[in-house]
Amino acid sequence: GAFIAFSIIKFGVDKFRTEIINGEGSDIKVGKFYNFTISFLIPLQVVVMLIWWLVSSAQWDPEWWNPFHVANAGTCIFQWLIVITIFIIFNRILVTKTMSE
Repeated sequence: GAFIAFSIIKFGVDKFRTEIINGEGSDIKVGKFYNFTISFLIPLQVVVMLIWWLVSSAQWDPEWWNPFHVANAGTCIFQWLIVITIFIIFNRILVTKTMSE
């Protein structure tokens, strides 16, 4: 849900609501509360849930910081950093190839 919400925010919440959701042929008409929900409530929920999860996992596991310990916050954060690094590298490669063409 967070990635979809952040993508919609990047695209433009009002533009997404009026052109995509409430667009031509749509059976659903979504009001302006959708803008508030996507712009503020979803990001707030993401932050609160991530903080809750990190605090809880630090209390459950005395080795929560260890990236090589099984099923803890350290492992998850380590994996996220690896994936983000790979995406940044691929992005730079794609931008370089696109700009050179």
